[in-house]
Amino acid sequence: MHFVNSPSRRPLGPRTLVNVCVLLVFGIGFASPVRGGPPEIRIEENLATAIEAYDGGDYRTAITAWTRAANLDSTDAMTSLADMYFRGVGVVADAGRALALYRKAASQGDGVALMNVGDMHLNGYGVRRSSLEAYFWFRLAGRAGQVWAAEQAEFLGQNLTDKQRLQVEERLSRGIPSP
Repeated sequence: MHFVNSPSRRPLGPRTLVNVCVLLVFGIGFASPVRGGPPEIRIEENLATAIEAYDGGDYRTAITAWTRAANLDSTDAMTSLADMYFRGVGVVADAGRALALYRKAASQGDGVALMNVGDMHLNGYGVRRSSLEAYFWFRLAGRAGQVWAAEQAEFLGQNLTDKQRLQVEERLSRGIPSP
């Protein structure tokens, strides 16, 4: 699979490092649950906690923090959790649960999630294998700026009938489906 948002490939960026410094200055420890403050701050704090824990091999803490952020509608957290479930890192591998998390993030327009839903349909992970369904999701991901997904859609589209392409165009006109 093509997991761009894989936590193992995500170094701490400048924004995350600034958030970590702010947390340390105000005395908020990474091991403590993040409960107060506006949702945006809680999301960032939980994401920072999750990445730090993941990088340190503490998958239980990472999953807990990503779950809290996902419950606050963070698509980054949803896609990271989905990757953990897909690969079975810190949890029992569960492609169906991974797909559900990707679908939830995709319903909010997350390009990585849209792309990974397409990839799961293309390869039959947690769902019936379908090039037509993969084409649909790759087209959505391409619209969200995912170049690899747009290329996959172009390749898959070459093997579709005009009727199939028209069906997908009609679905695309309705937007992103809810999970």
